Amino acid sequence: AASAAAAVTASGPRVIALADLSSALAEADVVVNILPLTPETRNFYDAVFFARMKREALFANMGRGGSVDEDALADALKSGTIAGALLDVTATEPLPPASPLWELPNLILTSHYSGFHPHYDEMVLEIFLDNLGRYGRGEDLRNVVDKRLGY
Repeated sequence: AASAAAAVTASGPRVIALADLSSALAEADVVVNILPLTPETRNFYDAVFFARMKREALFANMGRGGSVDEDALADALKSGTIAGALLDVTATEPLPPASPLWELPNLILTSHYSGFHPHYDEMVLEIFLDNLGRYGRGEDLRNVVDKRLGY
């Protein structure tokens, strides 16, 4: 389970213990989710979380859609609890036409695009070829996913 988070405040970026996250939220201008989806992170960003953010703050989800309680986010955006949000991922993709998220003027929705990079294919090929060599030599592989952990 995660034990630390990063925050960017007026004094610059810093790493904080999750136990100190609540106080950091009151200072943060932008909160960006890049968490994997695990039992511990499902709906991690809920109504209580958004209520701890300052009203001028923005929330961005580039991690996993299931880590955000989308109803709580919609309520926070409608009520002005937070100023705005950007979602590159949602719990259900594509986002259903009936989702209330479509109607929020202070929400930007993108189509799961944050992972694209102009040199993505070359990067993937380099990792694949390196891992192929490592496998042949009996060495540990790079970027291994542990399904038990969820990432």
